[in-house]
Amino acid sequence: MQPLTPLGPWRPLSKLVVVSLLPLMVTSDPPLQPDGPESSDPRRQALVNSLRSRYRSAAAHNNAEAKQALFKEAVYLGIQPDEFSLNG
Repeated sequence: MQPLTPLGPWRPLSKLVVVSLLPLMVTSDPPLQPDGPESSDPRRQALVNSLRSRYRSAAAHNNAEAKQALFKEAVYLGIQPDEFSLNG
Protein backbone atom coordinates (compact mmCIF):
# COMPACT_ATOMS: atom_id res chain seq x y z
CA MET A 1 0.00 0.00 0.00
CA GLN A 2 1.33 3.42 -0.98
CA PRO A 3 1.28 6.33 1.50
CA LEU A 4 -1.42 8.92 0.86
CA THR A 5 -0.60 12.58 0.33
CA PRO A 6 -2.99 15.54 0.09
CA LEU A 7 -2.88 15.06 -3.69
CA GLY A 8 -3.49 11.32 -3.70
CA PRO A 9 -1.18 8.29 -3.57
CA TRP A 10 2.54 8.97 -3.28
CA ARG A 11 4.51 8.52 -6.50
CA PRO A 12 8.22 9.15 -7.05
CA LEU A 13 9.07 12.11 -9.26
CA SER A 14 10.28 11.26 -12.72
CA LYS A 15 12.08 14.59 -13.16
CA LEU A 16 13.94 16.72 -10.69
CA VAL A 17 12.72 20.30 -10.57
CA VAL A 18 15.06 22.88 -9.04
CA VAL A 19 13.53 25.99 -7.55
CA SER A 20 15.58 28.91 -6.31
CA LEU A 21 15.54 29.34 -2.55
CA LEU A 22 16.54 33.01 -2.78
CA PRO A 23 13.81 35.34 -1.51
CA LEU A 24 12.11 37.59 -4.00
CA MET A 25 12.44 41.21 -2.97
CA VAL A 26 9.65 43.48 -4.15
CA THR A 27 9.87 47.21 -3.77
CA SER A 28 8.04 50.16 -5.27
CA ASP A 29 11.27 52.11 -5.75
CA PRO A 30 13.48 51.30 -8.75
CA PRO A 31 17.13 50.39 -8.04
CA LEU A 32 19.36 53.39 -7.51
CA GLN A 33 21.55 54.11 -10.52
CA PRO A 34 25.03 55.61 -10.09
CA ASP A 35 24.98 57.80 -13.22
CA GLY A 36 21.35 58.90 -13.19
CA PRO A 37 19.64 61.76 -11.43
CA GLU A 38 19.82 59.74 -8.21
CA SER A 39 23.64 60.10 -8.15
CA SER A 40 23.26 63.41 -6.28
CA ASP A 41 20.53 61.95 -4.06
CA PRO A 42 21.50 62.40 -0.38
CA ARG A 43 19.82 59.07 0.53
CA ARG A 44 21.93 57.22 -2.00
CA GLN A 45 25.12 58.94 -0.85
CA ALA A 46 24.30 58.01 2.75
CA LEU A 47 23.86 54.37 1.69
CA VAL A 48 27.20 54.34 -0.14
CA ASN A 49 28.93 55.96 2.86
CA SER A 50 27.41 53.36 5.19
CA LEU A 51 28.51 50.50 2.93
CA ARG A 52 32.00 52.01 2.64
CA SER A 53 32.38 52.35 6.41
CA ARG A 54 31.16 48.82 7.11
CA TYR A 55 33.33 47.42 4.30
CA ARG A 56 36.44 49.07 5.77
CA SER A 57 35.63 47.57 9.16
CA ALA A 58 35.07 44.10 7.67
CA ALA A 59 38.32 44.34 5.69
CA ALA A 60 40.25 45.45 8.78
CA HIS A 61 38.99 42.38 10.63
CA ASN A 62 39.52 40.04 7.64
CA ASN A 63 35.81 39.16 7.77
CA ALA A 64 35.02 37.65 4.37
CA GLU A 65 31.47 36.74 5.42
CA ALA A 66 30.66 40.35 6.33
CA LYS A 67 32.15 41.61 3.05
CA GLN A 68 30.05 39.12 1.08
CA ALA A 69 26.91 40.29 2.92
CA LEU A 70 27.77 43.90 2.05
CA PHE A 71 28.15 43.01 -1.64
CA LYS A 72 24.71 41.37 -1.57
CA GLU A 73 23.20 44.39 0.15
CA ALA A 74 24.76 46.71 -2.42
CA VAL A 75 23.39 44.67 -5.33
CA TYR A 76 19.93 44.78 -3.75
CA LEU A 77 20.21 48.57 -3.43
CA GLY A 78 21.43 48.95 -7.02
CA ILE A 79 24.89 50.12 -5.92
CA GLN A 80 27.97 48.76 -7.65
CA PRO A 81 30.41 47.15 -5.19
CA ASP A 82 33.34 49.15 -6.60
CA GLU A 83 31.64 52.37 -5.41
CA PHE A 84 32.40 51.47 -1.79
CA SER A 85 35.02 48.72 -1.85
CA LEU A 86 37.84 50.17 -4.00
CA ASN A 87 39.92 53.11 -2.87
CA GLY A 88 37.17 53.95 -0.42
